[in-house]
Parts: sequence; structure tokens; C-alpha cells
Amino acid sequence: ADIFGLSENNITENSVEFDKLFNGINPSNGAKLTERKCSVACYDTVFSAPKSVSIQAILGQDDRIIIAQNNSVRYTISEIEKLACCRVREGEFYNSNKIRNTGNILGSEFLHKSSRDLDPLLHTHCEIFNFTYDKESGNYKALQNGEIYRNLEFLSRIYLNKLATELND
Repeated sequence: ADIFGLSENNITENSVEFDKLFNGINPSNGAKLTERKCSVACYDTVFSAPKSVSIQAILGQDDRIIIAQNNSVRYTISEIEKLACCRVREGEFYNSNKIRNTGNILGSEFLHKSSRDLDPLLHTHCEIFNFTYDKESGNYKALQNGEIYRNLEFLSRIYLNKLATELND
């Protein structure tokens, strides 16, 4: 598994660090990341390669396709990150629904090569934690994901187009 948004690459689904992040705790110092405990710990975003690509990657044991999948997912995550926002709760906006773009997320990605039925299915789960760092306030805040959800179809196309480009290179 790879972590995005941090420099470490050793966080797995069963690690102490993942568990702390999942519970809104900073793994390096034990501090709470947000004022309140979020009701949603993270968002599971899945990027699935088309069946023909999955079969070639897995049955054909073609590592180039795995690399293309990883590159496509990371590219799309960087596009998702641009849409990350937080709610502004300071001053005159204390009780408002005003949001501010933060441009950062934190999450972990997990590559899988089969479906639950054990069919070849190349896909990556990206667990996006429900917080973002607001540079203006200097705090971590709950992720406001409205812009991400409004653009899901577009983001899906970005992933598929990037995968096609990677496979044609």
C-alpha cells in the first residue's frame, strides 16, 4: 500500500498509523487532527481497469499494465486533491456554509488484482481520510467533499483517459 499526501510509504490497512489516521489522530504525535470526531472516517474511492485490461495484466502477467494503473490512479488522486475543501467557521462565517479550497488530502491506496469472486479485476482502493489541512487557519478540518462528488463522472473519465494514454505509450 502507498500513502498519498505524506512522504512515508509504510502505512497499510492493518498498521497502527492507518488506525490512528482512520480515527482522526496524528500518528506522529497522538494529537486529534480535527476539533470534532467525524462521523465518516474516510471515503473509499475505487479505480477499476476495464476487464480486457485486467485480464491482460493478471493472466498475461504484464507488469507494465500494473505500472500504468498506478500512474493513472496517482494522477487522478492529484486531480481530486485540487477539489478538496473545508468549511470556514471563523469570524463572521462561524455558522455559515462557506467553504474554502485547501487543495490537499491524505489517504492510502491498495492495489487488488481480483474481484470478490476471484475473477481477474485490476482495481485500486483509495481510502481518502475525512480531513484536510487548512493553511489559512493552520488547522486540520473535516473534508468538505461536495466538489469532489459533483465531479465524480469527470474524475472517472480522467482516470480512464490517463490509463489509455499510459497503455499506449
